[in-house]
Amino acid sequence: MSSSKRSIFPHFRRTLLLVSVLIVALVAATFAYLTSLPPSIGPRASIISDPVEFSIEMDKTDFEKDENVSVRVSLKNISNRTVTLKWGKYHSPEGQTICFDFHVLDVNNSLIYHFSQLHGALLSSKTIVLNASQLWVNYFRWYQEFDYPQDLVKVPAGVYSIVGLTNRVGLTIGNETRIVELETPSITIRIR
Repeated sequence: MSSSKRSIFPHFRRTLLLVSVLIVALVAATFAYLTSLPPSIGPRASIISDPVEFSIEMDKTDFEKDENVSVRVSLKNISNRTVTLKWGKYHSPEGQTICFDFHVLDVNNSLIYHFSQLHGALLSSKTIVLNASQLWVNYFRWYQEFDYPQDLVKVPAGVYSIVGLTNRVGLTIGNETRIVELETPSITIRIR
């Protein structure tokens, strides 16, 4: 081999190695950025009452008739201190400890469904401790029914609003306890 070919080959290998390292670093940086983003979910409505953020989330806002509507209601400790929450009653359908509540309003702002009115409450206290940035979530399904005096009836197609509720809860941070009742802003949905 001539000396000019030998000097080009090591240069080419170094360039190839440098390009490979840059590509791996770019892929790793892109992956790190994408995983740091919050998960892509549907609509979310929140209210902040220091030291907590109370939210309602859904996967989407358009539903077919008779399609189950999934609702997530959560409370997050947004302080850097431990928060203790104490309810005087809670619900326990499907093996889940339900401390929150939600209701559905029709287009006239009339209450048509209220979760806690249909599910019996356990009249014992429930205490939950949330460390900094910790979250407590309840999952609900609304079967597109509304409360009639004697029976549940399917709602007609139309526009509805869903609101999350904390019910009455004792919130303790440090030595201070206060009673709070929070309500999220509503999320509007459409049933076709």
